[in-house]
Amino acid sequence: MMHFIVEAVPKENFILKLKFRTGEVRLLDMKPYIREGGVFGRLRDERKFREVKVQPDLGGLVWASGADFCPNTAFMESKPHARKAQPRKRKDKPGTAAGILEELESAKSKA
Repeated sequence: MMHFIVEAVPKENFILKLKFRTGEVRLLDMKPYIREGGVFGRLRDERKFREVKVQPDLGGLVWASGADFCPNTAFMESKPHARKAQPRKRKDKPGTAAGILEELESAKSKA
């Protein structure tokens, strides 16, 4: 499967938050690549690191310094972004057992 990055957001500590065409959001730690030096060594300057762009035709990452990063490698080397779970809102009918329990729980939380 060919992966395609549609959005790249630089975060603190040389982490990139990547959104793929599939909708999946993953975090890529670029520190190991920057430490190795070479073309990625130029990204030690955080201002340069934050200039990351997505290649519109290939879905990879590119920087003005000439560094680029393959979207498949970015996917394999990144980790899923853990989102905070949103509490599920129940909408049970009043008068049912579940509805009565929901009303009691709601009253407890307000007290």
